Amino acid sequence: MNVIRSNHHWHPAEFRQHAIPGILPPGEKHEGGETIKTLCKRSVSAAQRTELTWQWPVCDECMQAAKELSGVVFTGGTVAVRFAAGVVSDSKRQSHMATVPEGGEVPASWLTFCGLEIPAHQAEVSQHPTGMPCVCCMVE
Repeated sequence: MNVIRSNHHWHPAEFRQHAIPGILPPGEKHEGGETIKTLCKRSVSAAQRTELTWQWPVCDECMQAAKELSGVVFTGGTVAVRFAAGVVSDSKRQSHMATVPEGGEVPASWLTFCGLEIPAHQAEVSQHPTGMPCVCCMVE
């Protein structure tokens, strides 16, 4: 199974979601107030990771840099999308189905068949479902 994983990770900082170079090992996290360097070439002060700070909007410059860095372009069709590890509890990491938008670029948010929106910076995308499938997506 090919899961699309990037060589960067996202973290809330200064009221935006910023992309940070490198993969954050499981169990590791940035501490609130820690200075982190972003893909948008800024040094920002990390916020605590909470459900509220994960709702902050994405830094447009980081998103553009992340897309260019990953070089991912989808060719169309349907993909499985779920929240990345560490964003939500494991019980909420169901595989949802979504349609790749026209042009095949990674959208800002994946709109799943069941109506859930998963922000691209919080998503893990695969050509095949992985983990527990969303029953509502499967019957659509």
